[in-house]
Amino acid sequence: MTTGRISRFRAALCAWAAPCLMLAACGGSSPDEHAQAAGAQQAKESLAASAPAVSYERSFVITDRQVLDRIAPDFKLGALLYAVSRNLNQLALDHPDWGKEQRDPKFFALHPFKGGARDVDTHNALSADDPDVSKVGTVPVIYNTFRNMILADGAFDPDRGIEPFRLIAVVNRLDLAGDFDMRGGGILGGAERRWFGEARLVFAVDRTLPDGSPVPMTISAEYRLPALKRGANGAITLDNGFVFANGPVDEEDWRQRRQLWAQVWQELSAHPLNSPEYVALLRNILSWTAYGVRFDRALINASTNASHNLAFRTGERVRVGLGAGGDQQGGPTDEFEYREFYLNDNWMLSTRKLRREPFDCASRSVTLADRIAEEWWSSTQSMAWRYTLGERNLADAELAELKAICGRLPYDQVDDNGDTQLRAKFARFTAASVWRTRRSLSEAQVHSFALGSCTGCHAGETGTQGFHIAPAPAGQPARLSPFLSPQQQPVTSTPRGTPYSYDEPGRRMRLVARFADGDTNMADEPLLYDIGCKHVDVPCRPQP
Repeated sequence: MTTGRISRFRAALCAWAAPCLMLAACGGSSPDEHAQAAGAQQAKESLAASAPAVSYERSFVITDRQVLDRIAPDFKLGALLYAVSRNLNQLALDHPDWGKEQRDPKFFALHPFKGGARDVDTHNALSADDPDVSKVGTVPVIYNTFRNMILADGAFDPDRGIEPFRLIAVVNRLDLAGDFDMRGGGILGGAERRWFGEARLVFAVDRTLPDGSPVPMTISAEYRLPALKRGANGAITLDNGFVFANGPVDEEDWRQRRQLWAQVWQELSAHPLNSPEYVALLRNILSWTAYGVRFDRALINASTNASHNLAFRTGERVRVGLGAGGDQQGGPTDEFEYREFYLNDNWMLSTRKLRREPFDCASRSVTLADRIAEEWWSSTQSMAWRYTLGERNLADAELAELKAICGRLPYDQVDDNGDTQLRAKFARFTAASVWRTRRSLSEAQVHSFALGSCTGCHAGETGTQGFHIAPAPAGQPARLSPFLSPQQQPVTSTPRGTPYSYDEPGRRMRLVARFADGDTNMADEPLLYDIGCKHVDVPCRPQP
């Protein structure tokens, strides 16, 4: 939204899924934008007036400490990881022809954190004078939170229910209904469309810094919302017969299933925070999503139906690492680091290059400009709804250009098979970071691309200071960024001299209200485009 003015279609098409806890609106102006603005505003006001009552703090970003403390024992991070492991072990048992091994659940649960620890150690040890590879960011050695806090002796023992994490938020992303991560390599749930959006459980590392402030690191467990149905008695229940790879039967089936989820979230809003009814319904929603069963402790502890996990992500304000290997914790820096862990072909959670985050020194390249232009939809003045910045691997000419610009490629851009990717191994940025690309791209193109990156979402593009959901001292609710806080709307930013205005909480609430009302005129919602686009192996329609 450029200075708050954008057509409803463009706003929706730009303000869609990104790899972060966000999304926003898009920028740039078009010749017909001013003519459309008045009608769009009238439609917005009409929707707001007719929508069922819904509470942002009860149904969209839930940070109430009393509520979270009551549900947390049943949704520990270790338990979530064990549930995924049980599901994979059951699949390996049921499909011996797939050639997958059954894993020890504790080995599976610790693996991503061990991988993160090794990666930080390897990057710390990289010499600034290495002739082929450059370090990422400006902090030469960072404190390894994975190894020194999460994996410290006895700190994380899921077998005993011991873990260094604290649940700080539950996030409803029904507004991402229809999102699709088109990267190659995703398997199981990650390879299929998120027909009904997502839900996320956000954890903090439950430790403090020497000055008593909370460790500035979060872990987000991200899930697609499962399919629901209405039973013979009228109750809304899980539909475990729904096949995500096939998708809804038709547009009407999809509309009705979105409506069921919207009504569930709105029912949650109808109950007072921390009331028995509220807690029971929230437990059931999260049990459906994370465990694949209705809430019952005996069921969730034995469930093999946890098939909806998409990824785990970490975000951290890095601290200086002192001493040999950086094992002593120094002071906080201005830099943030974001990583993603996904299920790889060996059915283990491993680090993955980020969905829409190119490495930093590529910003001025023809390669990046061409890839943005290729996935730009001129008809809607936005990036394609499923864009991934082009092919997984760089072509020879692209690689030659980037080596000439960067001098040395950043750490670990070359895969084990020798291929090199444009997407970054991890994001390192400051709150002031802003994407600036070649002049051949318009401001609208740069803004739309930047909103989809971790760096843009969590920094200068949205005026965010690194975290959208930041850890707070024990007993206090997590701190929301202005971008996610309904009390601070609208939020404005001016990343490259052009002002933008956002109301992200309002956007999410209005869209879910439309779903709940059974709105049949959803042609202006980009993620609902092309119902035939179901799986990474299925061709999708070109831009409209």
